[in-house]
Formats: sequence, C-alpha cells, structure tokens
Amino acid sequence: MAIGAFLMLTRLVLGTSGEMANNDHVVGALVLTVAIIATAEVARALRFINVGFGAWLVAAPFLLEGVGAAGTAASIALGAGLVGLSLPRGGLLYYALAAFFGRLAVPPPIAQPKFLALIVAVIAIIVILDRLSRRA
Repeated sequence: MAIGAFLMLTRLVLGTSGEMANNDHVVGALVLTVAIIATAEVARALRFINVGFGAWLVAAPFLLEGVGAAGTAASIALGAGLVGLSLPRGGLLYYALAAFFGRLAVPPPIAQPKFLALIVAVIAIIVILDRLSRRA
C-alpha cells in the first residue's frame, strides 16, 4: 500500500512531469486499490494483478517521457519491490521445484491463462486511457 501511495506523490517528491507523472499517479491509485481489495481472504489472488503493475513500472521510464534519473531509479526499484511483495512467500520457489520434480498437481495461479489475460487487459486499458487523455 505504501508503494501505491508513494507513486501518487512522485510528481511532488521526485519532480516527474508529463506522461510519467500521470502514469505514476494512475498506477499508484490502481496499486493501492488492488492492495486494499486483496486484503480480503476471498480476494487474495488479486494481488497477482500488482505483479503486472510492477512489471509496467520497471518498463515505464524507458517508454514514457518526463522522467529524470531519480525518477527512473525510483520507478525500477518500486516496480521490483511491488513484484516481490505481490508474490506469496515461498510460493514461487515451491512451484518451480515441484513442477521440476513432477509433484505439483495444480499450476501456480500466475501461470493460469485467466490471470495473464487479466494483467494484459489492465495494462491495455491503462494505455488506451492514456492515449484518449492526450487527445482531449
């Protein structure tokens, strides 16, 4: 939740501007929303959406304008931190070892097509909204 809140303040703290500032604000709000919803036991799997947001944060400084060296470093660090915090503890290594040795009956949630499609859909929506906001 702290990562999402900090992303919403990068315009003030790190001096980002333009596309990157808008991106950080929107992604920060989405990360914060997903993190709060995922605290409920029935919605725990939603935290995997934040993995996609973390990956986007790592790539965004290279694709968007309006970011300096500090903003680039912060975005990469926050993205990597978000990915690490969104994965269940011990889960990734467990799934990798179990799949290698053939003792895993259920694939990991992130490998299920529904989760991957959801992550891609969310990123596509963000890009479309960004393009539409530029036209206005």
